[in-house]
Amino acid sequence: MHASEFVKNKMHFTIGLLAALFALHPFFPRLDEVHFSYMNFDIPLSSAFVCMGLLLASAVYFYATDLMNEQPSALSQRLGNYLYALAIMTIPFYLGMYASVLVENFLIQHQAWAEGAIQTPVITVGLLAFWLVVWQLSSFLFRRYLSKKDWISRIDQLVDREMDALKRAKDLTDQSHFDLAVIQFHKAVLTRLQMACMKRGVFRGRAIANAKKAGIINKTNKGWLDTILRHYAVAESPQPVEPGAAAETAEATKQLLATIPV
Repeated sequence: MHASEFVKNKMHFTIGLLAALFALHPFFPRLDEVHFSYMNFDIPLSSAFVCMGLLLASAVYFYATDLMNEQPSALSQRLGNYLYALAIMTIPFYLGMYASVLVENFLIQHQAWAEGAIQTPVITVGLLAFWLVVWQLSSFLFRRYLSKKDWISRIDQLVDREMDALKRAKDLTDQSHFDLAVIQFHKAVLTRLQMACMKRGVFRGRAIANAKKAGIINKTNKGWLDTILRHYAVAESPQPVEPGAAAETAEATKQLLATIPV
């Protein structure tokens, strides 16, 4: 699983909200006392909590689906974040509608406008359209914020992974474990390629294929990548890696990483 700390915390918080809604379930009859009538429909506060719970459960599904993939899925992340944002904004949407209906009824009772100037159905539909737009817009902005935090958290995770791989490669080289060192150099390169591809918005597929497609791997640095892949294939085979091959892999990794900005 590739989940960053932010993704894990977000999922824990989502599940925590679902648990809180479940704990409120016995109090739903009391919550039904808070309600308003809209287009001949009685809408209690408990319906808002039910809608919120359904949206949160759907968000957890997409988060869990994304966690099971080695590569992050932009679609799963966006859908999960969007459903999560809709759930968070459901209660403000309900309260806004509730307050608007109260104000509308007050104005109608006190004849705040001339009779026939504005028809009541027009006001009712207009209020619904207004709050639906506000609900969707605020959810979209919140979803963008969550997606940005996901991206930053993922980049930080990959930076730590690359630094850890390079440190292990150096330690293994010093201990003459050349095959394991080459594997760590290969891991560091793949991690850097993943970061570079993410910055270009390329998520689907393998890191090397994505890097070639995005132009990250070109004629200038392709030779260094080929050297790393050649020695990596030996490291994964029963054949031992020679000290010179490990040193060549280390130099190729250094040169390749220098051509790929973080």
